[in-house]
Amino acid sequence: MTTRLPDDYANSLHRMPHAAILVTAEQPLSREAGIAAMHSITARLEAAEDTDDMRPVWIKFESIETARVHFLLPVFAPAERTFLTELVEAVPAFERFYLVAAFDYQARQNPKRKKRMSAAAKMPRVHCSPPRSVEDYISEWPLKLRFLASDEARREAHELGSIYERWPFFNFSDEDLRNASERKVRDFDERYPLLAQADRILNGKITRVIAELGRHPHAPVWERKRFWGTLKNGAFLHLEVFADDLLAEIAAGRVDRLRNHEERLDTAAEKHLHRDVARKGKPVVKVTRPVCPPSVPEALWDRVPEERRREALEFAAKQLRRGVHPEQAVEEFVTTIAAC
Repeated sequence: MTTRLPDDYANSLHRMPHAAILVTAEQPLSREAGIAAMHSITARLEAAEDTDDMRPVWIKFESIETARVHFLLPVFAPAERTFLTELVEAVPAFERFYLVAAFDYQARQNPKRKKRMSAAAKMPRVHCSPPRSVEDYISEWPLKLRFLASDEARREAHELGSIYERWPFFNFSDEDLRNASERKVRDFDERYPLLAQADRILNGKITRVIAELGRHPHAPVWERKRFWGTLKNGAFLHLEVFADDLLAEIAAGRVDRLRNHEERLDTAAEKHLHRDVARKGKPVVKVTRPVCPPSVPEALWDRVPEERRREALEFAAKQLRRGVHPEQAVEEFVTTIAAC
């Protein structure tokens, strides 16, 4: 007669993996038919003799009242294939048995659902190799350029590339940009001695790009940023090719289509901008003269010199923040400039 499972031990089998016998019933069964099948197999196990290898028995109902259930029988069973084959054949509700080395009740009764993969996740992945550093391909450089792999040369390249990645500089007129480029070319040997040596080897491509950008500051963005980004990262192997591409774009007269054209105003810097834009045949947006504010009498506004009306508006706006009426502020402004 086989040994029954102690209650404490039976409870622990629901929590930890263990060696067991799994008997399966894959056909749909009613609740009454499932109970009758368990009673039948339990009775046969109770009549069996103990052996050296005794294991707990789990019954798996694939569909009992439409539910999938694992049930632990209260007795041990011999782990002998001949005995288990005869046992399954004797009870028609069961189809097969398994000797399981590590039966985990929680994992089998409550399996984790597989996450649904999105269409993007199902696409084949392309494993790209990591980006190569300068040290990885220094052997491919011409011997005459290998001195650029030094730390000082990289520092110079990173500094110059970082400056010109922000080109055209903010709030610079075309004349300012031209002067800045000419000054950079003039001081190039002094500020960047190693890059100057490389520039002579590359037939003056670096300084020529700087000079051409000064004359044509709105060159196409892609070629411009590619050249300066390459220089900044120290990838001198392709620098000459990218310089030729940028110079070809400038020579063809191509410009950045998304650049913002400045408005024509009255300051000296804006006059330079207007002159450069008009010279290239671009449309110029004209700004109308300041009109009389609605809170100021026209007679008082006519007393303000035309060239100082914008200044009068700014003064009235500042006074308005202090609670002064615009008419009073303009009167004060006219009095002040008359006394000067």
